Amino acid sequence: MFIELKSNDYYKVAKLFKINFSLEIASIIKKKCGQIFVDNELNPQTACIFNNYHNFYIAGKTNNSSFNNDFSNHLLNSISPTMRKSNCLDFYIHYGDLNAWSELLENILKKHHVNKINWRYYVYNKMKTDLNIELPSGYILKKIDAELLKQADLKNINKINTWLSETWLNQQDFLLNGFGFCIINDNCIVSWCLADFVIKNKCEIGIETDKDYRQKGFATKTLLACVKYCLSIGINYIGWRCLESNIGSQKTAEKVGFRLAKNYSVIFGWYNRFDNYLVHAYSYYCKQNYLQASLLYEKAFELMALNKEEVHISQICNSKNKFWFYFNAARVYAQLGNIEASVSKLKLSFKMGLSKNMFIKEKSFKVLNNHKELTKLLNEYN
Repeated sequence: MFIELKSNDYYKVAKLFKINFSLEIASIIKKKCGQIFVDNELNPQTACIFNNYHNFYIAGKTNNSSFNNDFSNHLLNSISPTMRKSNCLDFYIHYGDLNAWSELLENILKKHHVNKINWRYYVYNKMKTDLNIELPSGYILKKIDAELLKQADLKNINKINTWLSETWLNQQDFLLNGFGFCIINDNCIVSWCLADFVIKNKCEIGIETDKDYRQKGFATKTLLACVKYCLSIGINYIGWRCLESNIGSQKTAEKVGFRLAKNYSVIFGWYNRFDNYLVHAYSYYCKQNYLQASLLYEKAFELMALNKEEVHISQICNSKNKFWFYFNAARVYAQLGNIEASVSKLKLSFKMGLSKNMFIKEKSFKVLNNHKELTKLLNEYN
């Protein structure tokens, strides 16, 4: 069975969750927000917490085939369409340290074509004494308050408000129970650090910097302001998670005094099938799993041929960059030694805007040298 719990019964699942490096679980149970699904509403043995945006947390007995299959179907047929309509991009399924859940989730979600992705969890340890929050002329540090959140003309204020809507009940909830700091230059919020969850003397925070202001130390200063504020109000446990691939975030955390507490893996996917295929196809290409990459590219191209809605609402593929996906598929087929398929994808890529120079620089296509069809194709673009 797969039953949605009533909010007053959320407390019943707390004992199932051993994921002690995320305050979001306790926050959802306490605030009675999000959604919680169980196998038995009176005595849950398996449960899934959904924060209504990106994060799922699953725990309990793994050998619950009815619940597991219903979860897979609910994700594919109910949650994903809803999230696509709200422009929510991706999802992460957290399962703690149980390898049994890891293997099971990959199996029951095969038709979703999900993948594993690695995260790091940092905890504040000790502030570095040589840090300060001095800013260049024209830059100011501000605590995020109601007045600032109303300034619609500020660049990135929409990003902050969207962020708050995903981690707090509403703006008022954040203003009463949360906190955040930002650096402003002219009419742009350069960098911002927000509390995602606060429970007693513990909190978890997140940080983002405008792409035009990165690698200039602003993230460090914004984070430092947040940490100092936490300590001043008695919060001595400060957690922060980031992708293993996000080296910049890791360096910022360590610079301010955070230590790595845990490496862990989650199941990762996109709500939009088309985008999901493209993202994971490229991931497999980078891992040199060319066969799996080719299968996912073909699934994506099939959706294109069928003119599916998911193609039209894609967040990563458009008329200007469509050529690149065919170009990468051509690289995949070249690595597999499938010359005909590689040339076929290159033809389409050239028609969509691939430059001859980009092709020439790509080493993967050396296997295509002297291929009759390719020579003819290149002559057309001289």
